[in-house]
Amino acid sequence: MDVCLLGPVEVWDGHRRVPLNGAKPTAILAALVVHLGEVVSVDRLVDLVWEQQPPTTARALVASHVSGLRRALATAGAGETIRTRAPGYLAELPPSRVDARRFEKALALGRRMTSEGGAAEAVEVLRDALALWRGPEALEGVGQSFARIEAARLAELRLTAQEERFAAELALGCRAELVAELLAHVAANPLRERPRGQLMTALFRTGRVPDGLRVYEEGRDLFRAELGIDPGPELRALHQALLRADTGVLGAGAPPVHVSPAPVPSAGAGPVPAGPGASRDTASAAQAAPVPGPTRPREESGRPGRPTPSHLPPDVADFVGRAEQIAWATTLLEDAADGSRTAPAIGVISGRSGMGKTALAVHVGHRMSARFPDGRLFLDLRASDSAPLPTADALARLLRALGVDPEELSCDEDDLLGLYRTHMARRRVLLILDNAVGEAHLRPLLPSGGCSAVLITSRRRLVALEGANRLELTAPSEAEALDLLARVAGGGRAGAEPAHAAEIVTLCGQLPLAVRIAGARLAARPHWTPARLAARLRDERRRLDELQAGDLEVRASLGLGYADLDEQERRALRRLALMDLPDFPAWIAAPLLDITVDEAEEAVERLADCHFLDVTGADDTGRIRYRI
Repeated sequence: MDVCLLGPVEVWDGHRRVPLNGAKPTAILAALVVHLGEVVSVDRLVDLVWEQQPPTTARALVASHVSGLRRALATAGAGETIRTRAPGYLAELPPSRVDARRFEKALALGRRMTSEGGAAEAVEVLRDALALWRGPEALEGVGQSFARIEAARLAELRLTAQEERFAAELALGCRAELVAELLAHVAANPLRERPRGQLMTALFRTGRVPDGLRVYEEGRDLFRAELGIDPGPELRALHQALLRADTGVLGAGAPPVHVSPAPVPSAGAGPVPAGPGASRDTASAAQAAPVPGPTRPREESGRPGRPTPSHLPPDVADFVGRAEQIAWATTLLEDAADGSRTAPAIGVISGRSGMGKTALAVHVGHRMSARFPDGRLFLDLRASDSAPLPTADALARLLRALGVDPEELSCDEDDLLGLYRTHMARRRVLLILDNAVGEAHLRPLLPSGGCSAVLITSRRRLVALEGANRLELTAPSEAEALDLLARVAGGGRAGAEPAHAAEIVTLCGQLPLAVRIAGARLAARPHWTPARLAARLRDERRRLDELQAGDLEVRASLGLGYADLDEQERRALRRLALMDLPDFPAWIAAPLLDITVDEAEEAVERLADCHFLDVTGADDTGRIRYRI
């Protein structure tokens, strides 16, 4: 007979579960097994099981429930497991028959093996220990305080076991799959320093040093925001080791990749073949040979020996779909090579929060980077959740990226603007301006020459930006959203329950950020099925609470979009939402806001420009109808 605490409290006789006949008998058994080998008095059992409100017959009920437990356990040949010992009862059971005790013993053994150099054996022992867990938390279904305390202790040991296994695996080297496991673990436990350091080490060993530095920076910002502290000395030391590429601390990294410069095709040469993964309709667009730009002095490319600036964030490894949008963007960036241009090619990617605008711009930027030999710059135009980055600060950051000595930078915005235009005039640079809030904020940052290109992401359509091509990014198809869910969740879990995977995608509105978070939650909780996550997402009052994993959060993304609205737009959105209508005409906002019908139509259209409202079509009277 086995007593299982690592999940729902259950008793198993071989492959048969022994019924315990109620919550109170289960709680009494759990209390006795948690205190295995100890005598627990009747009064103590009353306190543990009934806590602050025991009935007057509680002592008699304990005796009755113990008698029932003995009868139930007798069916498994273990009727003598619970013995009477004054002043109460004792659970007499070998520790090896309690899964929590086996887990603790295996954890101690695995740690000892790792310290003694037996990393391979430790990995197997720790894997077996973690496999004993049958649910998201220990003593599930027992709500008393003693059970919650014990569950919290075991949960901490579970995290420790996972991190000990990661340490043993790192001692053996670094499997590629380990990075994915560590990513999920850090996303689920973002305030734990040890796995964050392990992830930084694994990323270094797989040749992803920029990603490792980003993991540290995200952790540092999170620790400061949530706890008001900086990372501890061990994590800071790992950060310094990453900056120095110190293999003595981090272990052997991936071998450096030497890339030979691509030959410039002669006139009449065919297109350069597309790289792996390029779709047929975008291969020629993404990989066409660069056209030489105007001749320029050598010193304009920066200081001698200074590397070409490349500030693009890492591409998303599991980027899926968006073939038409990629083709649009690559065609736009090809136009920057047209020697007859006197103004930069400008593309505006707009869409609601969480739609994947930044991911698309960065993905295309990496695909087209060879066309911009003088640099690939990325600038987030939001200084905080409520304020855009001041123009002078934005210009100073771009100039420093282009190699200008910080001592040459003036505090005067006009001087900075002149210097920026001088340095950009004849360069071939790709500039990605992320989170733009308005046209006036953007215009000073646009390059002055015709050889560069700009991709802008914004929640607004930016219709007043001169010469811009516009792409409104909508939700991906259901097939693309399912593909993303499957890739992030991993292990074929989405494919194992296609109906529930499709329901998850629908409940997420096919929004890429929401789908990615749902997949991350499944990856971080291998004991969850898609059916369980779908059930949790069905309650729309809790859906935003469910859609968060690590530093990914749908609510925060929506909050940034809301912060971009002016006060009248916010008031209009709040009051329209209170109507709880499936769709509505613009005039309905007039009485809500005490404004004229024309002003109401303008307010509603501004919300549509910010992607808080969708146009659903026209009604029988010809009026345009909208929905939130």
